[in-house]
Amino acid sequence: MLNSTTLAPADIIKLVFFSDPGHGWLRVPSSMLFDLGIAEDVSSFSYIDACGWVYLEEDCDFERFHNAMKSKGMKYEFTEQFQNHSAVRSYQPYTSQRCRASMLHGCHEFYVNIHVESETGRGRSEQIAVTCEPNQLITSIVNKANELLPVWLDTLKSVSSVVIEPGSVRLSKTAALHPIACPTLIAKNCA
Repeated sequence: MLNSTTLAPADIIKLVFFSDPGHGWLRVPSSMLFDLGIAEDVSSFSYIDACGWVYLEEDCDFERFHNAMKSKGMKYEFTEQFQNHSAVRSYQPYTSQRCRASMLHGCHEFYVNIHVESETGRGRSEQIAVTCEPNQLITSIVNKANELLPVWLDTLKSVSSVVIEPGSVRLSKTAALHPIACPTLIAKNCA
């Protein structure tokens, strides 16, 4: 997780802005809110996920973050990810207690291989990374695969099977990759 205390004011922090037709949220690491001194001021209109990413709602909380960054001489930029219905809406409403607790739990970076095949036998393979707590691995993989499905459908026109094979896991930013010990998941007849 990004720790803003290690950043010099000249560094530019790269973030992601998630949006759907109704709203938008800037994703920032929970530790950053404490570093900026605004963790207690963020509203419950923002969200927090299981890995400690906070999604600051675009109206008030994003502006609060922007002003705090500016006052510390820190810079950021973001890319936007638009979806018709953002997964952000399914996360827990933000509280400073959840934010503090998220910093105590560890999320890991899992890599899995997904092979998608069409009814005509054309296929596409991709390695994806998901960051989550171990007990959320399957749900996180399925959510990521569902995000990618529209892209795959553009290429393949139909999907008849999805095979998810274990890859590896990184337990922390500096740790080596280890094999994931879990079975291969296969979904057939994916209309």
